[in-house]
Amino acid sequence: MQTSAGRLRIIAIVPTIAGNTGDAVNERQFIKALSRFADVKVYSIVSRNITTKIKLKSSNYIVNMLVRIIFGFYFALIVVLKKPHIVYVRTSFLALPVLVFRKLYNAIVVAKIPAILEDEVPKTRNVLEKVSFTFYKHFLDLIDRFVMSNSDILAVPSLLLYEELAKRRRIKPNTNIIVLPAGIDSEYIEKIKISAPTVVKENVFIAGFVGLLEWWQGVDILIEALHVIKQKCNINSKLRLKVLIVGDGPLRKKIEYMCRKYEIECIITGFVPHEKSLKLMSIMDVLVLPSIRISTTNANIPIKVLEAWALGIPVVTTHHRIYHILGVKDSVHALFCEPEPNSVANAICKLIKDRELYNFIKFNAQNYVKQFDYNKLAKKFIEISINILKMKRYDK
Repeated sequence: MQTSAGRLRIIAIVPTIAGNTGDAVNERQFIKALSRFADVKVYSIVSRNITTKIKLKSSNYIVNMLVRIIFGFYFALIVVLKKPHIVYVRTSFLALPVLVFRKLYNAIVVAKIPAILEDEVPKTRNVLEKVSFTFYKHFLDLIDRFVMSNSDILAVPSLLLYEELAKRRRIKPNTNIIVLPAGIDSEYIEKIKISAPTVVKENVFIAGFVGLLEWWQGVDILIEALHVIKQKCNINSKLRLKVLIVGDGPLRKKIEYMCRKYEIECIITGFVPHEKSLKLMSIMDVLVLPSIRISTTNANIPIKVLEAWALGIPVVTTHHRIYHILGVKDSVHALFCEPEPNSVANAICKLIKDRELYNFIKFNAQNYVKQFDYNKLAKKFIEISINILKMKRYDK
């Protein structure tokens, strides 16, 4: 798209677009869509995928916060020198320095706050960890408040998250809000469908999970649910239940132990490239996400759910508020459950026993997910940003 000074220039500042986590994949595909409408330059802290198997603690989050703020000052200098029309920056930590120096450039700043980050920190009884968490939470509160008050546009994955964020931060800023959820690259998904190998599964049912093995994801609940199915669900005795986990994280050893204990066939691939992740997802019979209710899960539809729907894989998920708000219906677009083994087991059993229901959900979900195409999200982003840019210049 054009401005009076030529083609629209955007600087995108993100923690990383090179990794295989949901956040990295989401930003990479969104920025790719943005580049169809503007000249986009991307700056990130991590230029390649770095994974760790250590358990994340509060102190690690503090280091993460400080590193991002330091890099943010470097990125702020780039913004001043490059003079873009729009600056898109993910996380308050990176946005803080960019906004501190905003008098030195004329671009509008779109700051994305994707989550209430303190909710993702594991609970601990360690006194030092509690002190560290209190420090982290206090500074996160101050930084979010500053970013919410000073950005031209605040991007959030849902209005539900914005309402909770405003409540927690005790502020409702007089700024423009744009909803930027995760999305799908429809063209890429179609290529995956064509290129993915056809797998003949006789008397095998694969329950899958994709993503980070963290405490709030509920992967341990999935394993318990499969054990319940083996013990209580009246299904074909010849049917073999398998679990395919595409991802890694702090709970990996616990999950591996549980699978050995319950004699459940389990494959954990670790983190893999996005293309391979989608191909592995395409062989699952169901994607299962019995996630714990925290602000992140309650107010976001994860990218893995959208991609599973697009691939034609039914989803069993905790009935979070975001699904109700967005019109996702139980037994129509997905099967809802509570984050406890018996509820998850009942939902999976329904899909195993009722093929008509299975195909009904598959068909409806594939149609529903089309609204989340990244090109549509990027076009909305550009249109809103240009309008704000014009208003800002007119006010001057």
